[in-house]
Amino acid sequence: MKRGPYISRIALTRPIEGDRYLLDIPAVRYLAEGGALELRRPVTFLVGENGTGKSTLLEAVAAAWGFNPEGGTRNFRFSTEATHSALWKSLTLTRRGFARDGFFLRAESLYNVATNIDEMDRAPSLGGRVIDSYGGVSLHRQSHGESFLALVENRFGGEGLYLLDEPEAALSPTDLLYAKFADEFERRYVSQGTDENRSIFETLDLGWDLLSILPTSELKRIRPEFIAKYMTKKEQGGV
Repeated sequence: MKRGPYISRIALTRPIEGDRYLLDIPAVRYLAEGGALELRRPVTFLVGENGTGKSTLLEAVAAAWGFNPEGGTRNFRFSTEATHSALWKSLTLTRRGFARDGFFLRAESLYNVATNIDEMDRAPSLGGRVIDSYGGVSLHRQSHGESFLALVENRFGGEGLYLLDEPEAALSPTDLLYAKFADEFERRYVSQGTDENRSIFETLDLGWDLLSILPTSELKRIRPEFIAKYMTKKEQGGV
């Protein structure tokens, strides 16, 4: 199975039409000055402070790929308000392979996507319901976080280009702790160096240290007396 990236390079190859304010955005200015984004791995994160152009660039890439600027697949053609910039017309995407699937998820306009899905299902059709591809329950009848998860679990089939703008907006405080736990577990527990001689006691101590990231209410499979004994020891600086 071929894995991405389905886009290996993003460059600005044509003058930007109108919207000259775009040149004041750091990410766009970098491209306008001859820079390019080289994408070499299946997953890429755009990280930066507010106002650096992450969403603007992602929106332009989505539009250049053929996605609806408000979100959805390439088959969505609704428009609530045309607020996207013309930057996409100036971008050149270097493509690799054929993406069989794809979705552009925008946290701020997922509501509009959910509304359009419901509207399509209310219209006469000889085919099946659109919502069945999203778990069978209207996204409007789920919480914000639940609708995100339903989308990812049911609609992201793999072998596709998935552009996610602020997907972390759906995470609860506990979800964020789990994300932190996963990162720390990978960095501190799994990524043991070949020269690191960690004893079983040090490994267990590290395990309790990592578990302390999570609320004790989430440690349902650990006996309470063990939590009281070992977690308390760690919090008090015990060995």
